[in-house]
Amino acid sequence: MTPLEGRPPTARPAAAQGAGATSGAVVIGVDPGRNVGLAWVDAHGALLRAEVVTEADLERLDVPAGVAVALGSGTGSRTARARLEAAGRVVTLVDEQATSEEGRRLYWRCQPARGWLRWLPLGLRPPPPAIDAYAAYAIALRWLAAMRPRAASNEAHARDR
Repeated sequence: MTPLEGRPPTARPAAAQGAGATSGAVVIGVDPGRNVGLAWVDAHGALLRAEVVTEADLERLDVPAGVAVALGSGTGSRTARARLEAAGRVVTLVDEQATSEEGRRLYWRCQPARGWLRWLPLGLRPPPPAIDAYAAYAIALRWLAAMRPRAASNEAHARDR
């Protein structure tokens, strides 16, 4: 079950996470732009870490071996891709159409509204402070969804040998 199918993903604020918070990550979602959203996601779609950084911070992004980088293909992607590739990262472009709206829904699923905000429809609630990080989470989930059919066909091919 993915987070989009109903069960809220686990998420902790970036400040509360230690260095080991990204040890199970299989993909880092990157939402490019003036404020760059980053989301470390495990193989099950659970959010391990989310933060918003500047574009210059992309060159110092620590990507452990075996962790993919999924970059949204929208505004600012050329510059972000150049910075990531200059730092030796292998980048996969992912369509980021409507990820801001999807990120907003993911944010409110991970961080349920309290008090009177619960009664407001999502469209009327104030924008979440970490919307770019949750848009990156949506990009990472899209990357995972695209990789699952490949993994299943590779396993079937290996069994047939």
